Amino acid sequence: MSDEPMLPPRMTLLGEAMRPIWEKVQAEIDRRVPQTEVVVGMGAVVLHHFQSLRDNVPRLTDRINSLMDDVVTNEAAGDAEVYRAAGRFEAFLDDLLADYRSVRALNAYDDDVEVRDLLAGVYGTCMGVPPGLLHRPTLACHLPELSWLHIALSDMLHR
Repeated sequence: MSDEPMLPPRMTLLGEAMRPIWEKVQAEIDRRVPQTEVVVGMGAVVLHHFQSLRDNVPRLTDRINSLMDDVVTNEAAGDAEVYRAAGRFEAFLDDLLADYRSVRALNAYDDDVEVRDLLAGVYGTCMGVPPGLLHRPTLACHLPELSWLHIALSDMLHR
């Protein structure tokens, strides 16, 4: 007998279902985005994205809570429920990735370059990408729920 705790099958499956999602997020973060969108007023762009983040951060918490309710604490969750929950989480992350790509596509100049990169860092941090892995300096988003989930799932995947 092993003293090592065994994860329920639904948790192992959740880790497997989340792996390609995290790989997709990392690939999108790493992907070079051509800077094709001319910035006319960076202040308006930042305001738009902060409003979007303000609306999406509570949704992120809801998605994480949904994962917890639908899979982690639901002992009756089967394979279908696990994959549906992961799919809903991925759909939400796809929205964040689209906003991230739109920020990375901004063709900024002078001080606006740093603002663009900081804003991209906010999106990356919200998606659970550690700031050291982003291409530019970042501004923290302070979402302990996502950080905890990302760390927990990473630990499960690397065992």
